[in-house]
Amino acid sequence: MSLIDDKRQICRERTERARVLTEQLHAAVAVAEWTKVAALASELLEISPENRVARDARKRAWDKVGAPVGDSRRLAETQHWGGTPSATQSKSVATADVETKRAARFMLWIDAVGGYLVCLGDEIVIGQAAPGAKVDVPIQADVSRKHAKVVRHKEGYVLEPLGGKVAVDGKPVNEPVLLADGQEIALGDAVKMLFRKPHVLSSSARLEIVSGHRTLPHADAVILMGESCVLGPKWQNHVVCREWTADVVLYRSDDRVICRAMESVEIDGKLHDGRGPVRPGSHVVGGDFSFSLEAV
Repeated sequence: MSLIDDKRQICRERTERARVLTEQLHAAVAVAEWTKVAALASELLEISPENRVARDARKRAWDKVGAPVGDSRRLAETQHWGGTPSATQSKSVATADVETKRAARFMLWIDAVGGYLVCLGDEIVIGQAAPGAKVDVPIQADVSRKHAKVVRHKEGYVLEPLGGKVAVDGKPVNEPVLLADGQEIALGDAVKMLFRKPHVLSSSARLEIVSGHRTLPHADAVILMGESCVLGPKWQNHVVCREWTADVVLYRSDDRVICRAMESVEIDGKLHDGRGPVRPGSHVVGGDFSFSLEAV
């Protein structure tokens, strides 16, 4: 019981400290002491990382005093998305290969919206979520280890069977076939996926599993990301976020992924002037949105 009592005491102390900091923060904002606001907000966020008041106050303070703000003109100085580590990092080639493969996919966790498996490759292999299976989209179902492949071409997306039973809109497929927006893909006897290419000006597409089967890790949909992925309230976006007021775009620049918004955006605790680089592990916060990227 002493351990529980200790934890309760720590929680009480943290709650009281957060209350005091909140009062001090409001007072500092009222008199425009922006340096003090930045310090108080940062301390409060250490206790309560999702505190919206503290985040908004820190953004205002950074705008006023010029504290760490990412400059989009200096994106060339940022770290690359994946790639081979330098020799000074003393990592083996095998480890570098693993990291590069992991960078080809990531989970996009969007607060109050859902989780999405984002695949960056031009060829996406779909198969069974079995131990040791090396597929881009593992599905927990009775399908082949490597059941089918979706390939992005200039003219669109092509579905190629890899030995498993495949059908498109109920018609068996035995050779590569060009996919159209809204077509249903059947894998095996039970798995059904809906192919969507909602944004006519983007080469990216979306796979929705409509049969109730789960991917591993579990995702609400799979994003086949070409040059960009648009998040926002419009129905034609790759991920529809109804409560957002404006679109946010993830786009590729060489081997980096950049986040662009219509407002200042906080990426990994630093304020950026509308855009900045992201990588697996990044957390992005805007005025009415928040999302994270996780390596898989």
